[in-house]
Amino acid sequence: MYRLPTEREWEYAGRSGKTGGKPYLGNRPEDICKYANVADERFGAAYPGNWFEPCDDGYLYTSPVGTYPPTDFGLYDIVGNVREWTDSFPDDDDGDYYITKGGSWQERRNSVGVTAQPANDARMRRTWIGFRVRSVTETRAERQDGRAEGILAVAGYLSYGTLPCTCVDTYLDEGDAWMVLTIPA
Repeated sequence: MYRLPTEREWEYAGRSGKTGGKPYLGNRPEDICKYANVADERFGAAYPGNWFEPCDDGYLYTSPVGTYPPTDFGLYDIVGNVREWTDSFPDDDDGDYYITKGGSWQERRNSVGVTAQPANDARMRRTWIGFRVRSVTETRAERQDGRAEGILAVAGYLSYGTLPCTCVDTYLDEGDAWMVLTIPA
């Protein structure tokens, strides 16, 4: 069974489990293009009048997953490329808007990141919003009294894409299996 992560789960993955941690994006504005797919010079040329970073990340729109270095958890594109849906919504929402995380190819450095929480209308399609799914399994555990009870166990965390994905890497972190996927060319 798979589901969208909550905002809190997404931020935990985005920070690689660290409190206050965030993906490294370089020290200078032009460094971000080495670490994320954002609004860059290509974007500025295609969309005159919009703000953009003074560098070229190699892509106008989405880039293949894995183009940029992974986080400490081995997750690619935590920031940039596409915003990611979560299963959380703003406190003042009526249920149509959900929080998206991470920023996209059309956003600048100050708009991409782990803690930003814009909400988007889930009824609308966007070329700059994708998703990651979290895999959860229901397991049975025997209690000390011999009775079985259901336990929801985290089985994995999958990367996202707007197209079908294939698994390219797995690793373990504190007992949880995490899987990194890529979008086929």
